[in-house]
Amino acid sequence: MTLRRGIVLVLLGGALSALGCALVWFSAPVDSVVVREVAVTGSQVAPGAMPLLLVVAAGLVARAMTRGVVRRVIGWLGVLAWVGLVATLVAAALDPVGPLLAEAAEATGVGQLAGSPARGPWPWLAVAGAAIGCVGGVAVALARGESTRGSRYERAGTRAETGVASAGSGAPGRPDQVEDWDALTRGDDPSEGENQVG
Repeated sequence: MTLRRGIVLVLLGGALSALGCALVWFSAPVDSVVVREVAVTGSQVAPGAMPLLLVVAAGLVARAMTRGVVRRVIGWLGVLAWVGLVATLVAAALDPVGPLLAEAAEATGVGQLAGSPARGPWPWLAVAGAAIGCVGGVAVALARGESTRGSRYERAGTRAETGVASAGSGAPGRPDQVEDWDALTRGDDPSEGENQVG
């Protein structure tokens, strides 16, 4: 898998995980006159998910700005962040009761539910996105020899310096072609100056 495909998977997985965490994961009825039902989103159930996504994004940017051993280390740290995100989301998806009880206690003052929790599909969307991002992170960490913006700039700068050096390395003492034409216009022989210099 190429670096570009790995980056695409990382971005796709991050977007799916962020979307899944923004939606309601669990809901349940409660015995209250004011509130009939409580619900929690993925970011409430798994508060560590969004910080891990930010770590992954920062690592991707930092990797593009570095090279060599530092780049590989950052790549594998990103993989560890994805693994931690998958574990966090799976653990949160398997425990709907705890967050709902906390939400019920905050909304009604009584930490008790009046029925069984209802689970939506969004926890598994977030988990699937994290798994996709983890695969992409491994591909990015393993990618070698791929051209990056920094290396392209370095190669362009090297070529520019080489061109300048070549342009400035002309034979010393040789007159310019325009000067040769001026000398011929005046009736002089421009080769006489070269013979004298030699």
